Amino acid sequence: MQAVQQDDSSRPRPVSRGCEAGTVFLLVFLVGLSLSAAAAYALEQNRRAQMQDQFQRLAGERVSRIANQFKTSQQQVESLSRHLSLAGDQGPGAFALATEHLLADSLGFIWMPRVTHEQRPAFEARLREQGGANGLREVDERGALRPAGVRDEYFPVRYVGSRHLGERLPGLDLASHPGRREILQRAREREGLVSTVLTLSPVTPYGQALVVMAPVLRAGELLGFVSSALLLDEVLAEHGSTEGLYTELWDLSDAEQPRLLHSAGEPAESSALEYHRMLPMADRLFAVSLRPQFAFMHQHGGSVGVWVFLLGGLVSLLAAGFLGSLLSERQRTRRLVAVRTAELQASQRELQTSQEELRLSERRWHFALEGAGDGVWDWECQTGRAYFSPTWKHMLGYADGEIEGTYQEWLELIHPLDRHQALRALERHMSGATESVAYEYRLYCKDGSWKWILSRGQVVLRDAQDQPLRMIGVHTDIDGRKHTELQLNRTLGELDALLRATTHVLIIATDLQGLIQRFNVGAERMLGYRAEQMIGQPIERLCRAEDLDDHAAPSGSRRSLQELTADCRTSQEWTYLRSDGGHLVVDLITTSIRDEYDQAVGYLGIATDATERRRSRAALEERDHLLQKLTQRVPGIIFQLHRAPNGHFSVPYASAALSGLYELDPTDVRSDAQRMFRLVHPEDYPRLRDGLQDSAQHLTLWQTELRCLLPSQGQRWFRCEAMPERGADGGVLWHGFLSDITPLKDTEQELRQLSETDGLTGVFNRRYFQERLAQAISLAGRREAGLSLLMFDIDHFKQINDQFGHAAGDRVLQACCQRLGARLRRSDLLCRLGGEEFAVLCAQTSLSQAATLAEALRALLAGESIEEVGRVTASFGVAQWHTGETADDLLNRADAALYAAKRAGRDQVRLAT
Repeated sequence: MQAVQQDDSSRPRPVSRGCEAGTVFLLVFLVGLSLSAAAAYALEQNRRAQMQDQFQRLAGERVSRIANQFKTSQQQVESLSRHLSLAGDQGPGAFALATEHLLADSLGFIWMPRVTHEQRPAFEARLREQGGANGLREVDERGALRPAGVRDEYFPVRYVGSRHLGERLPGLDLASHPGRREILQRAREREGLVSTVLTLSPVTPYGQALVVMAPVLRAGELLGFVSSALLLDEVLAEHGSTEGLYTELWDLSDAEQPRLLHSAGEPAESSALEYHRMLPMADRLFAVSLRPQFAFMHQHGGSVGVWVFLLGGLVSLLAAGFLGSLLSERQRTRRLVAVRTAELQASQRELQTSQEELRLSERRWHFALEGAGDGVWDWECQTGRAYFSPTWKHMLGYADGEIEGTYQEWLELIHPLDRHQALRALERHMSGATESVAYEYRLYCKDGSWKWILSRGQVVLRDAQDQPLRMIGVHTDIDGRKHTELQLNRTLGELDALLRATTHVLIIATDLQGLIQRFNVGAERMLGYRAEQMIGQPIERLCRAEDLDDHAAPSGSRRSLQELTADCRTSQEWTYLRSDGGHLVVDLITTSIRDEYDQAVGYLGIATDATERRRSRAALEERDHLLQKLTQRVPGIIFQLHRAPNGHFSVPYASAALSGLYELDPTDVRSDAQRMFRLVHPEDYPRLRDGLQDSAQHLTLWQTELRCLLPSQGQRWFRCEAMPERGADGGVLWHGFLSDITPLKDTEQELRQLSETDGLTGVFNRRYFQERLAQAISLAGRREAGLSLLMFDIDHFKQINDQFGHAAGDRVLQACCQRLGARLRRSDLLCRLGGEEFAVLCAQTSLSQAATLAEALRALLAGESIEEVGRVTASFGVAQWHTGETADDLLNRADAALYAAKRAGRDQVRLAT
């Protein structure tokens, strides 16, 4: 009391100290807050400057890449246009070769020749001949391809140089679409590069692309158009980088109405950063606009200044508070702390005791439920609301929020066959007939399966009328045990039926002392005893004494048959004594019989008669030995090919020569012959399939010759002969012989090549040319198609031989044939008529087309020098076949045109009249 009175009397002093503490607190806090604000402002200004510089650098780099791609695309199209203008249409191979090295950023290049209505049939014929589309096509309103309509001129896709574009483009008339017709017309009027943005779908799987197009002109005549495409998604994309820039492509060609063509990404809404640059492209003016995305702002942004300010303010606040607390009245605080500390300690001790008891109780309950793996359910009987614990839901595969918890929801999960039984047990307990309830039933799981559950519960609360109000219980997963019980009952029933029905297998079961407990019908039939006679008898009664002596225990006592062979899962031969005194040799398998604790309670022996097996095995071994000796002497493969009724092929037997000749082990194809069939050449496989089908249908001899592509030997020729027979199951079994005829086929090929080709140049000879010329004239007469003949002669060839030697002359002939052969179409035929005279037979070719080809060949020869000889030229004569004209007449007219070219000064092309 005295201490309290002293504190009350000195009350002004704490007030004075409180004023001092408040003043110090305020000053320290304001100074620290000012310093924090200054540091935060400096850091924020520095961050904004760095972000601005980073954005300008990244945006400049991005736009430079886009500008380089635009420039490269223009240069590539101009280069390809000049190439086609000078060299002309040299075929798909030359176009692919010319565009292959250009496919870096471009999606592809397209050549669209100009085709008039009169030229359409010939163009479509060439398109089909080279494996393209069936004719000119266009895209209808639904995006499907249909035959092109009738127009004065067409610009169909002829060649496509691309790694990605599909095979639907060849033959597609781009002039059929209004948008694409407009860019074609612009390029035609400007006679130069044009560009636009088009949507490539539905002809291709791609979206918007920047298309650059240029006309191909020769002497003022429009030959067609060549174009390239850049996918805007790839041009404007970040290529896997983390720059975080939103990119837009604008078309500023119309200054009054700028048009947004494409955008990539999503811009950040709160940023004022922006970068613009004009990009001229052919006849259009584009603009690229870049703004930062959220990722860029997040990466280069941040709130460092705010955090510095907050942290500085917090430190200032703590420092001011700390100084203020030092100036407070420590004595009074100590007294108050001492009193409060005593009270809190007492309360804390009581609280800790209660919490410890509660935690211990909860831990016991939790461990009990988790250890048992049970799910808890709590049901309000009157309202129908229910609570299912997470373990209860997880037991059925459901998440916590997937089952709300109602009585009706629980009813819907019960198996229809178990619902009546479960409800009946529940009603009996709720009526008071039982103290608790327990029943087994199936519940529906989330994965569609049914799980066996043991449900146990009890009513814990009733009203005044003894009606249940609340019921609590647990669910236990017994699915594994229940399935085991059902499977065990089923297995026991099947085993009992098997033992009664099996008459050709001997089954004897004994206990641990060797006394017979089961003697099946098969044992009765094979040993001659009745089951009634043997039940309870020792198993040694059925064994020979010498067998038991041979397997005596170390102590000298005999062991039972089951003890000697217990758990022997592989069969072994054993001899039983029959009732008539005879011996029965069997293949015996024994195993121990175990209870639910894995303890042995007896032995089970299963045996089959081995007499017939021994006899059959000896016969089979003798036959296999004889067959092996025969197949070793035969220069080929002896085989059996079986086709099952379902069409499955297998090779039941193949001689050992299969591994050497066919590079397959006989065991690899025994169950499936597809490994043999997969080695057959794709062009010969239809003949193999049809031949087998015809042979199986008529049961006739199957003979064929086919090529096989072997892993090590490469292509080999085989001759196959086999005779079929119909099997009892409806299948077909062929017995045949397979021999390697590759050397014979190689000889035939060499002889054929020698008879058709010129030995020096490798081109076709005069005899083969005359055969093909007669065929071409006959075909042209039937189809009324054009046929032209080119004859050319190497100029001054005699002087070349005299000056450089015959070896140099031979090299000249070879070089000329190589160059011209690479330029000709696949349907053209190049032949050497003799000496330095050659001919080119051009089917379905008019006189003007043949003249163009001859001029191109002449320029090709004259344009490049030949080593040691220099520039070599040739004179050409061109003639077109007329109806009713013979082969000699056509040759004479072409020869006359050739000599007219020589007389005119050589290195020229003359047309026959």
